[in-house]
Amino acid sequence: MDITPLYELRNRLRTAMIAGTNLLSDDFRLKRAVEAVQPLEKAAPVFAKIGELGRSLIAPEQTDKVDALLQVITLLDAVLCTQGMVGISGEIEEINENHLGTAVTNAPYSVVKTLLDALTSSGSGHYSYVLDTHQLHPELFADYRIKTAMVQALGAGYVELADRVADWLKKEGEEILPLLEKDFNPKGKKEMVRRVHVIEAIAGAKANDFYIKQLDGAEKEVRQALIYALRHSPDNLELLMEMTKTEKGNAKKMACFALVHMKDERSGGFFKKMCEKKAQDVMEYVFLSDTEWASKLVAESLKEQLSVLKEERDKPDFCITNKQADFWDKALKALIGKSGDEIMEVYRMAAELGPRLNLPLEEKSHHNYSYNFGPKESSIMSYPLVEIYNRTSTKGTAIKTRKLCELLLDNAFPYYLQLSLFVNPDKRLGELAVELYENGDIKKRKTEYFPAALTAKLLSEEDCCDWLCEELQVKENNLYRGLIRLSYDTEKRQYVLETEIFNAANNEECRYSHPFRQKFNGRFMDVLMECQKANIDTVLCNCVNPEDKEGCQKLEKYFYVKALREIRPVYLNSYFRALKQCGCNKCEGLFQNYLVNSRRVAYWEITTIVENMPGTNEMKAEELTKALELIHKEKARVTGGWNEEWYIGIINKLKAGVF
Repeated sequence: MDITPLYELRNRLRTAMIAGTNLLSDDFRLKRAVEAVQPLEKAAPVFAKIGELGRSLIAPEQTDKVDALLQVITLLDAVLCTQGMVGISGEIEEINENHLGTAVTNAPYSVVKTLLDALTSSGSGHYSYVLDTHQLHPELFADYRIKTAMVQALGAGYVELADRVADWLKKEGEEILPLLEKDFNPKGKKEMVRRVHVIEAIAGAKANDFYIKQLDGAEKEVRQALIYALRHSPDNLELLMEMTKTEKGNAKKMACFALVHMKDERSGGFFKKMCEKKAQDVMEYVFLSDTEWASKLVAESLKEQLSVLKEERDKPDFCITNKQADFWDKALKALIGKSGDEIMEVYRMAAELGPRLNLPLEEKSHHNYSYNFGPKESSIMSYPLVEIYNRTSTKGTAIKTRKLCELLLDNAFPYYLQLSLFVNPDKRLGELAVELYENGDIKKRKTEYFPAALTAKLLSEEDCCDWLCEELQVKENNLYRGLIRLSYDTEKRQYVLETEIFNAANNEECRYSHPFRQKFNGRFMDVLMECQKANIDTVLCNCVNPEDKEGCQKLEKYFYVKALREIRPVYLNSYFRALKQCGCNKCEGLFQNYLVNSRRVAYWEITTIVENMPGTNEMKAEELTKALELIHKEKARVTGGWNEEWYIGIINKLKAGVF
C-alpha cells in the first residue's frame, strides 16, 4: 500500500503551522492533499479519521482552526511513526555485525564531532585535545565511529598523534583487525607501517596469512615491517632463511632480525656461521632474542674475547681498534635477557678481570658509546662507556704524550646483568648477581654489583629488609639505581618493577613488567624514608597507592615536611603530585616557605607552584595572601621586576575559582 499521500498531507500541515491558520481556507495545495488521502480511507478506520479531520480543518464553517490543526497533525504523526519503512530491490540478507563498538548515545554530537575532526584532520591543538579527551572521557573511544577515525589517524601528519593512537589501538581486541586490514596498501608509507605494528601487537601469529599475502608487492618500510612480523610464526623459518639470500638492504636485515626469534637450531646454525665473519653484526641481530641458541652464541663470542684479554691486556701500548670496540658495544647489549651456564661463566670471567676490563682505545677510533637504549632515561639510566685521558711514554730521551680513550667495561657488565634480570628474571641469574656482589667481606664487596643484587632480591618472594639495611652500611652502594624502576601501577593495582628498551628493528619500546614481591607498606617503606635523599624520594613519589589509606597517611606526613623544605622546582612538583595522590587537601606554609628559603623566585615558578600545589583554590588564595606579607616585609624576593597587581590578580582568580 502506498501511503505517500499521508506524508504529503503532513508536509502541507506543517507549512500551514508556519504560515498561520488564517490562510488555511485559501491553501489549494492543502485541499489537494486532503483529497489525495480519500482512497486510503477504506483501508483502515484510522485513515478514515485522518481524512475526516482534514476535511473539517479546511471547511468554511470551522471556527477553531488552531485546535483542528493540532488534532489532525498529532494523529497523522502518530500513525506515520508506526508505518515507517524502507524499500529496496533485491533479496533480503542478514546484516554482518562488525562488533567494533557501540555508539555512545549519551555523548553530545558536538563532542564526538570535535573528536572526529581532531583525529582525522590537521590543525594546531588537535594533539592536546585528543590526549585530554582520552584522559577525561576514555569511554568515547569505545564508539565505533571513533575507532574508525583512530585507524585513519595512523596516517596523521603530526607524528606524535599517530604514534599515540597506535599505542591505544594495540590494546584493542581482534575485532578491530578488519578495520586495520581494510584498504591496506602494501606500497604505502608510514601509516601502513603503523597498521602492521598494531596488527601484529594484537594478533601475532594469527595474522600470518595477512603478512604473507601483503608481501607480494610490498615496498620499502612497509615490506620491512611485514618481514619482521613473520617472526611470530615458527612456520616461517624457511621463508625467512630464503629471504636472507633474496632480499637486499634493510629488507635483508629485517629478515635476520626476524630469524633470531626462531627457536629452531637451524636458525642458530645460520647465525653461528655468520658470526665467523661478521661477529658484531650477529651481536646486533640477537639483541633481545630469547632463544637458547642465542644465549650460547653470545656467551661463546664473549668468552673468546675475554680469554684474549687475559693474554694481551698487559702488553705495552695495548689498545683496541674501533672494530673491536664496536663488537664490545653490541655484544654487551646482546647480553640483555640471556641466561644459562655459559652466560653465567661470562659474568664470572668479567668479574675476575675487574678493572683490567677497561680497554684503552685510541682517540681517532673514539665513538660515543654509552649504556643507552632509547629516549626514556627514567626507564633506563644512560652512562658513558668512554673516558678520555692522556698517556705519557718515554722512548730514549724523547717524551711522548698522546690522548687515549678507555672503554669502561668493568662497570658495564654489572649494569647489563641488572637489565637482564628485568627482561628475564631468571632465578639462577639472580643468585649470580647476589654472589658477585657478596664476593668478599663487607669492606671489599664489589659495590657496582649492588643494583643487580638488589633487583634480584626485589624479584624474589623472600623478605629482603634485613639484607637491605645491612648492605646500606656500605656507603658506596647505589640504592637509587637499584630502585629506579619501582613504581605503583594504578591499572594493574600492584607494585611493579618495570623497564622499557628501545627495539631498533621496529622502532618501538619493548616493555618488561614484573610484580614487586616485597611488602611495600611497612618496614620497606620506612627504610626508604630513613635514607632522606631526594632521589630516593622520587622513587617513593612513584610508589603512592591511593587505595592504601594507612600508607598514604604516612607518606603524606613525610612528603609534606619535605615539601616545606624543598627549593628545587623539579623535586617540589614531585612532592606536590605525590601529596595529591595521597589525598592531601591543604597547602599551609608550602608557598611561604618556598619564598623564604629560595634566594630569588621567578614569575614562572609562582604560577607553576600555584597550579601544582595541593589544596582548594580558597586555601591557595589564603596561602598567597600570607606570602604577600612576606614580600612586603622583604623576607622574600621575586625576580624580573615585582608586579604586585599581577600577583593580586592570581589571588582574585583563585577566589573566583577561575585559575
